[in-house]
Amino acid sequence: MKSIKLIITLFAVLFISFNSLAETELLSDADIVSIKTVVSSQLQAFSEDNATKAFSYASPKIKSIFGDSDNFMAMVKKSYPSVYRPKNINIGTVEMHRGIPILLVYLVGPDGNFITAIYFPFFIWLFLHCIICGLSLIHI
Repeated sequence: MKSIKLIITLFAVLFISFNSLAETELLSDADIVSIKTVVSSQLQAFSEDNATKAFSYASPKIKSIFGDSDNFMAMVKKSYPSVYRPKNINIGTVEMHRGIPILLVYLVGPDGNFITAIYFPFFIWLFLHCIICGLSLIHI
């Protein structure tokens, strides 16, 4: 019974991997560079305390919620300190998830915790949403 579950699990992983590979091919190299540039630019704007520039990369919905760049920057400082002041940034890969391109960005927050920020588009890549996921450290 365990071997059947293992075979099914391996098949599912392989299927998802090949499916993701096929979906990634839908994005051109220029698209991938553009996506990474937008995220890098917003992170740079945060590091420079340039609220206006950072706000320019927010989605229309986020802009309507916060109203102006100062409110947006205050929210980022309070709610996303790992994005606002990371100790280290590693721009990861662009992957497809359910037909939507996402960019994984690996950060070390100001507290030393490892964080994965998942950026995804809101209509066009100029406007991004970000989800933050914490990573548990396993000492081996």
